[in-house]
Amino acid sequence: MKRRLIFQIIVIIFAGQISIYGQGDINRKIDSLKVVKSGLQSKIIQIDNLIRKCQEEKSLLEANELKNSGIKTNVAYKSRLMTEPYSLSDIITEIPVNGKVNIFDMDGDYWKLEYDGKVGFVKKNFFTEDESLQKFEKIALEKKKEEAQHTKFERLKNKYGKVFANKIMDKKIWLEMTNEMVIDSWGLPDDKNRTVGSWGTNEQWIYGNSYLYLENGILKSWQD
Repeated sequence: MKRRLIFQIIVIIFAGQISIYGQGDINRKIDSLKVVKSGLQSKIIQIDNLIRKCQEEKSLLEANELKNSGIKTNVAYKSRLMTEPYSLSDIITEIPVNGKVNIFDMDGDYWKLEYDGKVGFVKKNFFTEDESLQKFEKIALEKKKEEAQHTKFERLKNKYGKVFANKIMDKKIWLEMTNEMVIDSWGLPDDKNRTVGSWGTNEQWIYGNSYLYLENGILKSWQD
């Protein structure tokens, strides 16, 4: 009985020592990971600083290139020059009331402009809208529309070839065109009816007063 008790005590003591040594190893690992984490955080800060510096250099280059373009005006209220055209983006600098800026582009509700050698975005409502700004906005919208059309044409040309791309840009339809071509030309239908049989799939696509009939994804006829 005594021998058994002594054996149990020895086992408990030995297990405790293993536990202590195990905890020591874990603590050393934790300390090691903390050192690694600290090093990574330091590198993240360095990378963030490099990104910020590159953005500043890019902004300066843009400012120099666009110095003599755009429209020169003043902000009506104290405002912030932002890195991106949304309110939660980083602040580049603050612009005082009547601060002189050079507007050269538009992005939604924001003007893209240059101020004091820095390029960024300021919301339109910080400016007093006059005839020159209205004219500039109209030109900017037309330019963006042209750019969007060019981008669309290039996408269609790569997808279908130049001949079909021109037809689709003119919103034309023709027999034997694919359902994808129809969508690229006329957009998604207002409604559609579908019949599936042993012969395949027949569909009726409805666009206003026009009815297109497709067989297995190919336009076979239409009615308008």
